[in-house]
Amino acid sequence: MAGRLAKTDTEIALNNTLKGTYHLGETITLQDGTGLAKTKFKVVGFVKSAEFINHNDFGQTSVGTGQLSGFGVTTKRAFSLTEYNLARISYRDTAKLNAYSNAYTKLMNKRQATLLKDLNQHRAAKYQAAKASLSTALINQDTNALDAASVDATLALVEDFLTSHGLTAVREQSTTANHVLVADLNETAPSAPLILLGHLDTVFSVGTAKQRPGVIDGERLTDPV
Repeated sequence: MAGRLAKTDTEIALNNTLKGTYHLGETITLQDGTGLAKTKFKVVGFVKSAEFINHNDFGQTSVGTGQLSGFGVTTKRAFSLTEYNLARISYRDTAKLNAYSNAYTKLMNKRQATLLKDLNQHRAAKYQAAKASLSTALINQDTNALDAASVDATLALVEDFLTSHGLTAVREQSTTANHVLVADLNETAPSAPLILLGHLDTVFSVGTAKQRPGVIDGERLTDPV
């Protein structure tokens, strides 16, 4: 709608409804840079997206007021995430079909079944890799219940892991104890909820993980001893 799209990892194009609030050439700083390699961006353009038909509702978020007021488009290099968390897929053989026809529905059901089969081939390996990565990071992170900084560092580690895998994670502030991390997956599902509870504390003093780091021996993961 104005300007251009981002060409570098420090440039960004904002949605057109933010035009007036922000201006071309202005530098903005994001308070929450989770998943991003950069937090400062130069505004180089304003855009519209077919993703958002209603420009008064861009969805919800776990930060700030909880309501999204817009979106931005930047380059792939601006992200620190190693994997995509959203994919847009189109099929050439649906181009001439009516989206409300039985032929379209039948074809898309077939395509979806094939796609799920292909994706599931990689699920087990990715699960084991993610599990090992998180476990290794946790056992090498001090989490002394009497040291709030170490507990907060562990909370941040878990929070980053959960949000990168599609969960909504919110850190609840506490004035009497260490902070609490609450994560939801499929919170709008109609079935009865399944609640998993855990706590973050160890008997090791701060510095133990660095002195005696955990190791992976084959399929065995050993924490500091």
